[in-house]
Amino acid sequence: MKQSSNIKKSFSPTFKSKKPDSPTLSKEESNVWFCSLYHRNKCQHKNDHTAVVKGNMRHALHICATCWQKEDKKLQHPECSHECPCQLM
Repeated sequence: MKQSSNIKKSFSPTFKSKKPDSPTLSKEESNVWFCSLYHRNKCQHKNDHTAVVKGNMRHALHICATCWQKEDKKLQHPECSHECPCQLM
């Protein structure tokens, strides 16, 4: 029979606000989560918020995923916006 550990697990967010500096970080530790409803102009939240992403609660950001992935910039406009400089590329 297995003995249970007395080690308490503390809650800490698993998202990072920057891309990984080290290739040794796991994918889970290096993700920035985007609000998919914000990208379609359908989010009811005015700011960043928690959301279910792949079955887990995550802190979803209201930033353009394209600008973050291509330019490393956290710009606050939806991907579908005409304000997006990456749409012109």
